[in-house]
Amino acid sequence: MRLINWIKQGFVSLVGSNAGADYPTATATYKGKATPFVEMTPYGLYHELPAGNGTHVLMFLAEGQESVKFGIGQRYADRPPLVPGEVAVGNTQTGALIIFKADGSITLDTPDDLVATVAGKTTLNSTGGVDIIGNVSITGTLAVSEAVTMSKTLVVTLDATIGGIGFLGHTHLYVAPEHALPTPAATAVPA
Repeated sequence: MRLINWIKQGFVSLVGSNAGADYPTATATYKGKATPFVEMTPYGLYHELPAGNGTHVLMFLAEGQESVKFGIGQRYADRPPLVPGEVAVGNTQTGALIIFKADGSITLDTPDDLVATVAGKTTLNSTGGVDIIGNVSITGTLAVSEAVTMSKTLVVTLDATIGGIGFLGHTHLYVAPEHALPTPAATAVPA
């Protein structure tokens, strides 16, 4: 069996409309000729290749048939700078990336919102602490079992019933440089 011309390379010139398609397809330009191919990715990874000279594709002929090609694409034009041993996963066109660094750390960069939807419980264990920089909004219950430290102002407004006493619109203002939040004296408000 001869393997000559079973592997071809080209640049993605046209992307398909692959919503709901069994096999995502695109078109590559190879030696000046447009040729369709089926996009391949490893299990669990999915993408739509962008068109343009920056998106390189390596195409394999199925059973040596020119009409049946599978391609693995990569966009090198926007490749993030990596050092040996690093791995990046993400969208290089938008800059949304997860980078597994050579030193064992992980960075997550996004130019827009980050949304995480979790059906079950989320646990974050950090022996080095957690720093949150920016504004934080919490909808739901916040339970703190240890001390809270802060470097700016904290405003807490709550509607609660504690021991049969109603606290409606009860507000506490804590101002730094206090190192730990004191236990506030509660004022009873008729429910």
